[in-house]
Amino acid sequence: VVMGTDIAYYQYLLRPIMDTTQAHLNQHHGLFYAVGPANREAMWDLYHNIKDGCYNQLTDENEQPWTGMTSMLLYELSVGPWIPEDTTRTDSDDVTPEEIVPIAAIMHATKKGFYDSLIGDSDHIATAEDEENQ
Repeated sequence: VVMGTDIAYYQYLLRPIMDTTQAHLNQHHGLFYAVGPANREAMWDLYHNIKDGCYNQLTDENEQPWTGMTSMLLYELSVGPWIPEDTTRTDSDDVTPEEIVPIAAIMHATKKGFYDSLIGDSDHIATAEDEENQ
């Protein structure tokens, strides 16, 4: 299951996202990604709901963490000026980013170690310090 999302301040969307994902996630070899802005509190809430468990208002019960491994990977997306495809460019052209956008990718695998090979040296796994510095 792969999901691109900007849940922003819409906390009420977390439950439908989680329920839909769990309904479609293969429990034997499933992999789930949710990608969106890292500076949104709701992205961090979704991450903690999956990783640490959460209260479910619909059932009035505390849910356990999802089985498997959950990580949040942080990236900086450089956004620069639009360059049309028909423009001739050389590698020496200097394109300066206009903005850096923090991006988070929540990654959950139903089996521990399933996605270890997917995380590389350029990936930054989020820490409590990263969350505090939002």
